[in-house]
Order: sequence, then C-alpha cells, then structure tokens
Amino acid sequence: RLPCGRPVPPSQHFPHALAAQAYRKAIALDPGFDEAHQQLGVVLEHVGLLDEASQQMEITLNTNPGNVLARFRTGVIELYRRNYDRAYQILTRTPLDLNPSLWGFQLATALFRMGRTREASAELDSLERDFPGGQGGIGYSIRAMMLAKDGRHAEAEAQIAKAVAAGRGFGHFH
Repeated sequence: RLPCGRPVPPSQHFPHALAAQAYRKAIALDPGFDEAHQQLGVVLEHVGLLDEASQQMEITLNTNPGNVLARFRTGVIELYRRNYDRAYQILTRTPLDLNPSLWGFQLATALFRMGRTREASAELDSLERDFPGGQGGIGYSIRAMMLAKDGRHAEAEAQIAKAVAAGRGFGHFH
C-alpha cells in the first residue's frame, strides 16, 4: 500500500510504501541523515504527496544546504504544484550535472507551462543535440504537448510514438 493507504497499481511495480517505510526507519535511527529525507521526499513526490515531499526536501536542505538533488526536487515539486514561475527560478539556479537531460526536460516543461514555447523548444533542441534519441522519450513528450496545444495533432501523435519507442525500458517513462 502507498503511504496514503491506496494500493500500489500493479503496472507500476515500484514498492513505494516499502521504500517510504525504509527511509522513515533510517530517519528514526539518524534524524540528521539528509539523504534519507531527500529520498523519502522523492518517493512521496512520485505518489503525489507534494506537501509531505516538500517538507522532506526542506528538512534535507536545512540539514545539508549543498544537497543539489533536494534543491532540484523542490523545483520539480513546484512544477507539479503548477507554480511554474517558482519552479523555473529554482531549476535555473540548480543545474543538475549528474542528470542534465532530466534537468533540461523539467526546465522545458516549466517554460512550456509558462507560455514561453520558443525557449522550451530551444531547450528541447539542445536536449536532442546533447542526448540523441531523447533519453527515454522525455523530450518527445513535451514537444508532443506543445504541438497538440498548437492544434498540430498529427505531428503530436508522431512525437508520442517516438516517446513510446524511446521509453521502452526507461525507468522514468510513464
């Protein structure tokens, strides 16, 4: 079961509740273990418990202000809360060197949601140039939304097909 009590959908296969339980146990053993707080926040974010996830990221950053992943995830949480300007501000101040394609995808998403489609498109072009094949299809998915919003449905469908093909076997493909 998820922390909120709902069952884990079989299609997801990730044991969110067990992972959260393990991180909570680690935190009980060492409340200052910033990585346990950060990882618990990631699990909570993934199941939509954004307030709780945000609290964990805040604890993480209070414990270790240099935790770049927690700062990045704070931007992602703001993106999911639809606070696009705030998400953009956080993301632009938090380059994610260890996973630049994920960072670029989230930045392009914020730009698109803010109505800055030219900048979002440029970010996606950069991602495609730096990561040919669109790592796991994540860039294609944003481009598909941009095309669909412009009424270019056939082109959007083509991007969706590319995302599905590139996403097979990629852990972040949803």
